[in-house]
Amino acid sequence: MLPVSAVPGAPERRLVRPLLGAARKDTGAICAEFGITPIVDPSNADLSYTRNRVRGTVLEQLRALNPSVDDALRGLAESAREAFSFIEKRSFEVQPRERGPVGAIFALTPFRDLPSEALTLVFEREAAFYHLKPEVNRTRVANLRAVLTSGTGAVHFGDTVVEVSCGCVRLGPRLEPVDPFPAAILNVPGSTRAGPWRVDVVTSEVEATAESPVLALGEGAAKGALRVRPLQPGDRIAWHGVERKVSDLLVNEKVPAWERLGMVALADSGRLLGLFGATRTFSADMVGEPGLWVRLSAIPLPRG
Repeated sequence: MLPVSAVPGAPERRLVRPLLGAARKDTGAICAEFGITPIVDPSNADLSYTRNRVRGTVLEQLRALNPSVDDALRGLAESAREAFSFIEKRSFEVQPRERGPVGAIFALTPFRDLPSEALTLVFEREAAFYHLKPEVNRTRVANLRAVLTSGTGAVHFGDTVVEVSCGCVRLGPRLEPVDPFPAAILNVPGSTRAGPWRVDVVTSEVEATAESPVLALGEGAAKGALRVRPLQPGDRIAWHGVERKVSDLLVNEKVPAWERLGMVALADSGRLLGLFGATRTFSADMVGEPGLWVRLSAIPLPRG
């Protein structure tokens, strides 16, 4: 505990403890001088609480063995404070690239290089931001060290997950599996609902946004009906002159595991024409000039 510290989850604010170094007799004297009647918490006398047994029993026994034990403990606390200052500084050296619905995203290398105590502080700060309560212990931290070293995998700290993929680290809530939706044949041109998505197909160029990615298709590219569907195991796509497994493509293009879960495929009757992802799109090799533009937008959930 520090005399002055940042408020967890709100680093721009300060928590000040002006009486942290004052003894009980000192705080009693201050109250008496200013006519303040202190409030005594009756639970402080309940020896069923460990903290009270330490105060009322263990400390008294230590004072009998060493009358200067209070000074020794304060000295130990000051030494710990100095060590903590260095650890806290290290923890602030690593900041997330972004914070979004899936959690805070960090670069792997600086995150991996943090000492374990600094990692714990990062857990606490980011968990407070997302209103999570991580359960941190030495075993889980050791497991995380192994995952950070291997560059892939995940460790669960209670309701908080640290996931490593494609040179990135995600620290945030558990992600639920994405519900599949049935394939939907698209109106060309026109708008179509496909599960939680609205798909617009237009014949003139439309601008993509972070919320509504766009894929361009060459004239006559689609063979048969144009449709959107969830990504399927074994899907392949023509990419830079080579037909590749989509799973290999996403790994090679460093798309993190948490972004692959909700990808949406654009296909015709026999092949994949493109992929909509959370942060980028992938278009199959195009022949000719663009003739159709396909935009994917999430349908807002009803309120209440």
